[in-house]
Amino acid sequence: MVRIVSADELLVPEGSHVLHIGPHKTGTTSLQSALFNSRDALAEQGVRFVGYNRHPISAILAITGRRSPFTDSGRPPGMDRWDEVLGAMRSAEEPRTVLSSEFFADADDEGIQRVVDAVGADRIQVVVTLRPLAKIIPSQWQQFIQSGRIDPLDEWLHRVFEDPGAEPTFWRRHRHDRLIERWAAVVGPERVRVVVVDDSDHSSILRSFESLLGLTPGTLVVDRSKSNRSLTLGEVEAVRLFNTAFWNARLGMALHTKVMRSGAAHFLQERRPEKDERKILLPQWALDAAEPVSRAIIDGVRATDVLLAGDLELLTAQPHSREEVGETEPVTADPVVAARLAMGVLLGTDAATGADPAAAVTTVAPGEDPRAAALEAARQELRREAQARAAAAEEAQRERAAQAAAYARIPRPRRFAARALRAAARRARGLARRFDGR
Repeated sequence: MVRIVSADELLVPEGSHVLHIGPHKTGTTSLQSALFNSRDALAEQGVRFVGYNRHPISAILAITGRRSPFTDSGRPPGMDRWDEVLGAMRSAEEPRTVLSSEFFADADDEGIQRVVDAVGADRIQVVVTLRPLAKIIPSQWQQFIQSGRIDPLDEWLHRVFEDPGAEPTFWRRHRHDRLIERWAAVVGPERVRVVVVDDSDHSSILRSFESLLGLTPGTLVVDRSKSNRSLTLGEVEAVRLFNTAFWNARLGMALHTKVMRSGAAHFLQERRPEKDERKILLPQWALDAAEPVSRAIIDGVRATDVLLAGDLELLTAQPHSREEVGETEPVTADPVVAARLAMGVLLGTDAATGADPAAAVTTVAPGEDPRAAALEAARQELRREAQARAAAAEEAQRERAAQAAAYARIPRPRRFAARALRAAARRARGLARRFDGR
């Protein structure tokens, strides 16, 4: 039976490696940004943020054996990215480390075992954050569309509820009781903490993690500059139609990830929608179908022996249906949205900064055009240049990670002393300038 704990009882023991496994759409982006932005404050309070950036996706995909969206090979990323993360975790002198990625939730049983074996079963602590299924569903659909899917919402919903086997990724992530069971079976239920996110308090997830990591209240702050708003229905429809055209042109997954994840999606999110723009709402039949699944999830979590913070009944919350607000007509993409999407794609290809977008394109066979051979040779050269630039960028990132790891290995007293010396030097230079001005 689940053990309900207070915020004070959430604290993990010293020596713990905390893995926040999501799942998706449970406040992960907000948490990861807060942890990353506060990493110096965390270190001063005995917590090491692990990762070479805000969310080291490639490292998690590598250890869990999931395919990378950044290449067209269909293979997982190289293990060097995971080795960087694991090395930082093992070399940390702080009493606790924390690594957050919702992509841990995609791991199958073998992937979970690899993670636990690498991190160490005696030190790992797993944290799962939960939100209502009915609120997750529309957010997850729009994320799938941003990742390249072309399914209209209602068509996708029918598959989700009427043929669950057709949407294995969704249910692997969002049958939350089974997700918890899979990880608890490997690490032990006593090493799993479940946090129910309170949607009425957007900072609740940050306060929970402060308690969990032993941080001073207020250490983690919401990053207002990190735009992660949900797209409107019209914006998602524009992306969906773009995807259809993109795949009809037989272009590659790596290019789609670049132009959408690094360009168009962010550019759309930075836009301020009009008040009357339609949100993504579920039809009433889908909300009715989600209700018994939510109850099964709650009952399943209650039957485990994990630690629970928060009220499981919050998971039964449902948003307004499409019928309740009178929005049942099909939506069309606004020209302003379409223009913004096009500009985001342009930015995603680096064309705005002078690079040729063709350098990242995976093309089809040249066909019968007599100019095809010359054109293909030029494209090959552009691709080689793009690969060289990417390799140089990766090498620079590895160097930065190595420097960060080397800095982390310096004993904390020496780091504090170095900071104090630098501060003293700055004050001395300031006094010298003032003296010279006289």
